[in-house]
Amino acid sequence: MATDSSTHDYLAVRKEYDVRAVVALYSSSTFWWWLTVTSDLYAVTRKLLKNFRVPHSIFEDPELILLGKLYIEDLKKNSSMLTREQRSTGTVQTESFVVKHSKPIIDKIDICLARHYGFTAEELDFIQNYDIKFRVKE
Repeated sequence: MATDSSTHDYLAVRKEYDVRAVVALYSSSTFWWWLTVTSDLYAVTRKLLKNFRVPHSIFEDPELILLGKLYIEDLKKNSSMLTREQRSTGTVQTESFVVKHSKPIIDKIDICLARHYGFTAEELDFIQNYDIKFRVKE
């Protein structure tokens, strides 16, 4: 029987916004950088997400929507199902994603976001390479 983790929560997205743009935004190195400098990295809460300033133009950007779609497809392509036996709950299956394989798409997402945020080339380079040795390690 499939169940949700007790730590799962939901994020409402306005009808007029494409959820794939939201996925792209929150999967970006831009968001990762902001998250690491403003939080304890323990839990990503709705309040934390709401504090991330987002230009509304992002949610309607056709390029970002397409990149979000490609990112989701790439994650699925590079995922695998893991099974483990637990004494208290029995057999537990989880889908494991290897995000490092999707880094080229994440870089394109950040290029797109840079236009919305007005990043310089130097700022974009910093964000794309921020924490890189930990985010794409083997």
